[in-house]
Amino acid sequence: MNCYIKNKSYLFIFLIFILVLISNTNLISASQVNSYDVKIDILSPNNAKIVENWKFDFNSESDLETFKEKILEININIPELKEIDSELEPHVYINDYKDVKITFDEVKKAVIIEYSIEDLCLIKYLDYEDEIFWKFNENLFRDFVTNNLYSIPKGSYLRVKLYDPLFFGETLPDAEIKNSVLSWTGISSNELKLIAIEKKPPKPTFVILDLYNNENLLDVFGYVILVLLIIIIVFLIFKKPISKLIKGFVISNSKIKTSKNLKEIVDSEYFEK
Repeated sequence: MNCYIKNKSYLFIFLIFILVLISNTNLISASQVNSYDVKIDILSPNNAKIVENWKFDFNSESDLETFKEKILEININIPELKEIDSELEPHVYINDYKDVKITFDEVKKAVIIEYSIEDLCLIKYLDYEDEIFWKFNENLFRDFVTNNLYSIPKGSYLRVKLYDPLFFGETLPDAEIKNSVLSWTGISSNELKLIAIEKKPPKPTFVILDLYNNENLLDVFGYVILVLLIIIIVFLIFKKPISKLIKGFVISNSKIKTSKNLKEIVDSEYFEK
């Protein structure tokens, strides 16, 4: 009898385990990734903000509700999120990430993963006199490699935004650039190349035109010109009186020396004769 009860208990536990397993399996099979949109906003060569949008298809509204509740319940517990779907984890990082935030957009049926990284995003490899060339660290997208190829399905996107004053140079494969954001979609390539160019500020040089571009200097020159104009106008109006004053001043302050006596200049013997 005891043996029968014991076996019945084991059977009950086994059935519960099977039900839980089926429930989890149904949860996973009820949702499937439709597409993704991953954007990396580079804030500095070693800092970036990432937003990943993972859109799902659901078999029914009840599956959608169950999925949403599960996401909200787990919150930012990444290991448990991966149990719901293997894609639900940060994809753009090398060593670590922080400030994770996970939300569910019921309208778009998308899980949104936001986080920051402090890692090598841009690598400086050419430094010229007037510009710097940066290369994007393609290892940030290594989780998008399939069969040794960077693969982004059509309808899904990998996006990169640069900080000022950087702008996009060469890209491989070709990418769409709109509103300072680069987008790759529908590609399969063994290389993901992005060159960013930074223009160095011009070296300071003294140019006359620069003086006119400086408001303070322009004000100073304005005053100087105004004073000169006033002096010229006054001089033209009072030309004669000023000339007399100047002449009188010169005469009154000049000493005219009398010529030496002719006798002192010429040999005195000449006069004796």
